Amino acid sequence: MEVHRKDGDIENRPVSKGGKAFDLLTYFGIAGVGTFLATIPTGAMFLKGGHWHGVAQRFENGLKNIGFSRRLAEHGANTFATFWGGTLMLIPVGLMEKNRTKIVNAFNRFFNDPTDPRSIEDAPPQTAGSIVKARAVATATVFTGFVGTEMLVGEERFKSLQHDAGQKLASVFKHETHVMKNGKLVEGLLYKFGRTGALDVLATVSSATLLYIGSHFFAKRAYERRVTRDYMEQKRAGISEPLLPTVTAEAPALLPTPTPNDKPLPQITHAQHEHALSPAPEQPQLHA
Repeated sequence: MEVHRKDGDIENRPVSKGGKAFDLLTYFGIAGVGTFLATIPTGAMFLKGGHWHGVAQRFENGLKNIGFSRRLAEHGANTFATFWGGTLMLIPVGLMEKNRTKIVNAFNRFFNDPTDPRSIEDAPPQTAGSIVKARAVATATVFTGFVGTEMLVGEERFKSLQHDAGQKLASVFKHETHVMKNGKLVEGLLYKFGRTGALDVLATVSSATLLYIGSHFFAKRAYERRVTRDYMEQKRAGISEPLLPTVTAEAPALLPTPTPNDKPLPQITHAQHEHALSPAPEQPQLHA
């Protein structure tokens, strides 16, 4: 962990056991497992056969209208569908980061880690801005992950992976992949969840990783700028060095107060003062 001192320098300190437990719980647990679980139902609502599929379809058509190819627009719609689970998890992640010091100290006490609590408070603080910026980077990474995976395995294989995942989940619970609803053949709930889960695995791994890296990166950059700004303002104000007291008529208390044991200073008369300031007599010059 990089801890910033007030003078702007950076001091490297090892992460405590409580800090490691905090990151594991926050970014692997909440941002990882939590995002995966939240994305399956929310993503299924936007993907084909979902209740809000029309919203994702309009988003896809909008991408096509601005020049995206058919496949890139479809991946954009997939990213839009899987975006909401991770976005919901920003709330508990933000609350965890807001209470980071208390939680890490509690973990340290549990693990008997002697790390100074002040070193935790000195760490670059996470803010809503740093987390949201990291989420934006993670979302872009999910999109590129979808595109890159399809380029690696091919379009047909990419689609079949989703179909196979949905089919296996439905078969585990002995559910049909498609059911009749209102006279129409629609995807079964578990099949839809399995198909969404195949996208969700790739989306969650990339977004949770980038959320952890990105949020700490943006927090560090913001903290460095704030420390540097404060330091430069202090230098411009002339308070980087301790100020000496100024003796003025309004501040007589700054002058030394005489005590009864102090001997009076000798008084210098005006004549003595003039004599002291008179030039020295000329010295006789020696001639060869």
